[in-house]
Amino acid sequence: MIGTLLNDRFQVNERLVQRGPIELYEGLDLVEGRLVWIKRLLPPLDQELDFVENWEAQLLSVQALESAHALPIFEWGRLTEGGLYQIEAIPEGSSVRRWSAARAPMAVAESVGLIAAAARAVGLAHREGIAHGALSPENIFVEQGVAPTPTIEISGWELGEVNAARRNAGDIVADRADRYSAPEQRLRPSPPPTPAADVYALGVMLYELLTGTLPASDSANNPLPLTPPSRFNPEVPAALDRELLRALSNDSMARHPQGLSLAQALSDALAEPPTALAPTVEPAADTLVVERTPAWWPVAALLGMMALCALLFMLWYTNRDPSSALAPATPTVVSVPNLVGPPYVPYNDATILAWNRGFAVSISGFVQGEGIPDGVVVSQCPPPGTAIGQVNLLCADLVGQVAPSDHTIWVDVSSLPSPTVLRVVPDLYGQPEPEARAVLEAGGLRLGSVRTAFDSRMPEGRIVEQNPRRAVAVLAGEAVDIIVSAGPAPAIAENAPPLPTETVLVVEEAPPPTVAEVATTAPPPTAEATQPPPTAEATEIVDQGAILFEDDFEAGNVNGWVSTSSEPEDGGVIENGFFTVRLTTPELFWDSRPQQLFTDFTYEADVTFDASAAANPEASAGIIYRVEDDDHFYLFEINTQGQYRLRIRNGGEWLVEQDWTTEGVLRGAGENNRLKVTVRGERMIVYANESQLAVSDLAPDTLYLSGDIGVAVQAGQEAVNVQFDNVVVTR
Repeated sequence: MIGTLLNDRFQVNERLVQRGPIELYEGLDLVEGRLVWIKRLLPPLDQELDFVENWEAQLLSVQALESAHALPIFEWGRLTEGGLYQIEAIPEGSSVRRWSAARAPMAVAESVGLIAAAARAVGLAHREGIAHGALSPENIFVEQGVAPTPTIEISGWELGEVNAARRNAGDIVADRADRYSAPEQRLRPSPPPTPAADVYALGVMLYELLTGTLPASDSANNPLPLTPPSRFNPEVPAALDRELLRALSNDSMARHPQGLSLAQALSDALAEPPTALAPTVEPAADTLVVERTPAWWPVAALLGMMALCALLFMLWYTNRDPSSALAPATPTVVSVPNLVGPPYVPYNDATILAWNRGFAVSISGFVQGEGIPDGVVVSQCPPPGTAIGQVNLLCADLVGQVAPSDHTIWVDVSSLPSPTVLRVVPDLYGQPEPEARAVLEAGGLRLGSVRTAFDSRMPEGRIVEQNPRRAVAVLAGEAVDIIVSAGPAPAIAENAPPLPTETVLVVEEAPPPTVAEVATTAPPPTAEATQPPPTAEATEIVDQGAILFEDDFEAGNVNGWVSTSSEPEDGGVIENGFFTVRLTTPELFWDSRPQQLFTDFTYEADVTFDASAAANPEASAGIIYRVEDDDHFYLFEINTQGQYRLRIRNGGEWLVEQDWTTEGVLRGAGENNRLKVTVRGERMIVYANESQLAVSDLAPDTLYLSGDIGVAVQAGQEAVNVQFDNVVVTR
């Protein structure tokens, strides 16, 4: 293809890129002396007669349009070596993708102005009966330096017909293009491009600019309502919510009819003054007739009781002790979550974490460097832990203006992330299992594990619990576990053992972890304690087979374990198929794997003390999990004396959830112990050597809902060596 001269005028010079069945070349117009784009449509498109006819008609219509917003198309035809070609002008501006990224975060008005301009541009074609059919941020171009009224040029007018032909042939359309396609376009046979499909694509782009994520509802049969953009970005007014949700309707007939209508509606939505929320008042009936037997004495009795209560209250109030007055309730302090790490957090994961904490994420810039992966958050403003109310002050210099909301987190990313599709988990409570499965699948989720539990209030076969809980944002394709009612429990015979109850599942997202050293001196166990038996046997709920992470240390440190210690001779080393920790100081050493965030999971590991540790009663080792940062995590540890303990690191202090407890299943120094913990929401169940040791329901002020995993060792006054192996994390 390179070097070919088309029609004795256009010379093919350089191959730029291939996207799907289209190769893009840069060429030279020898007559006008200008550079042009030359697109080659690869076989077998040239053999599909219906496509060729539609393609030629589309290009002819665009050429006749002579719009300043449609890139001029000069020529098209067949190639002798096979395939089709079209030659068009090169846009002068940059794509919406690059243009918006360079200006991120964009204010609501600027985002609306950009998409409204694009809607007007394509709307001129709609008015002439021409639809694009494949609008995306990559084929809408903006001329630099002309905001707030940007000049728009649109390319890719052939893509709507190309994508339709590929879908009808059973090919997979690239996600980059498909994410902006209307629901009806994904059906087979795929319909021809329509103005309504272009309106939908523009709606997706505006939603993405306003929220930093793609709409969660993108299926023609999705029964779940689309989350309003104001849920992500509180600066979005209600009128804009309304118009954008209309543009994104799954029903093409419910959308704005064409681009000019959408542009006008968006402009009007910004101009509409906000309205105060008022309680809904049900209209009264015209006539209300009540027939009943006269009964005045209950009314008199009620009035007398009210008067007596008022008198007693006055007597108490005038004689009360002032010190006994109730203090005002302490307001809940909401702080900014950690989106930076370490480890580096992918932008899409950060968006989900922030959303579930009530924050929106906006990209403020790009930072690249050696060792920084693509698509991750490099920095954030405000920093983690910032209390709401300080955001404007801290981030005003960063964004060049006062931040629009206390619930916006500005982030620098290493590269432009590929958008993710969020799903909002529906409320399944009370639904039959088949209906719940259908609702989840229609919403882009799937049904996970199904368990049963006796419930006297819920009819048999209906759902009593779910995990994740309703209204939580998750990635498309995530599993939702359920517990289904088995009806009332049967009668229990005398002296029969109690029936088990199921675990209540509650899930929320928490900030990503940080890795640091925590130094402390733990007191040795003073006496053996007896664990009180749990009031109810907990049932572990696991989606079997879903391995989230595993490491047998046979291949070295391929998983990036990070060791920390204040002494150079101390630390962890991976050799001979084990992770061995040597510790000579009484501090707590811990090692973590900062590459993944775990929420609800089962974590297992082999822990073996060196035989010499039998003479060191102060030594302990175990596993740490849900590590939010160096001052917030859980530790399940054992010692060489056959005891275990559960501790919580909470804001620089240690809280003992379960003190040293003797357990016969624990093995001594020189022998392996298989430790295991299952965490589901606020419930934590610990095991050793396949025996359940304890069940703990965590208090809200010590509940960390997600974080890193790791291992921990404490030496006491004597040196200790501990080996770890066969680390596995399952769903």
